Amino acid sequence: MASTGKTRDIQCRKCLGFGHIERECRTKRVMLVREDGEYDSASDFDEDTLALIAARDGTNSDSEREMEGIEVDPAKIEAIENWPQPKTVTQVGIKTLVVIDRASKIGNSRRLS
Repeated sequence: MASTGKTRDIQCRKCLGFGHIERECRTKRVMLVREDGEYDSASDFDEDTLALIAARDGTNSDSEREMEGIEVDPAKIEAIENWPQPKTVTQVGIKTLVVIDRASKIGNSRRLS
């Protein structure tokens, strides 16, 4: 594609503005979905309002999540521990088995005599 030198012909896909491309766009756009299903653009709000929305929704609770830790489902652990071991190759689901002997020496290509 030949460059015409006219930056006004270039349109950003992010903000639909002219004179720059998406990766150069300085417009931060975020869509906020309200409980009633309506939505607003975050660029319509100032920083204080966005902080209040984040605090109300609990989206700023990274420290709370870190303190709670990861929850484990005991039923899933029990199911994995009691998982029956396959007895045949067809139970494993493998049709062709390939065994590589001396796999640690694959990088060393020397002739053995």
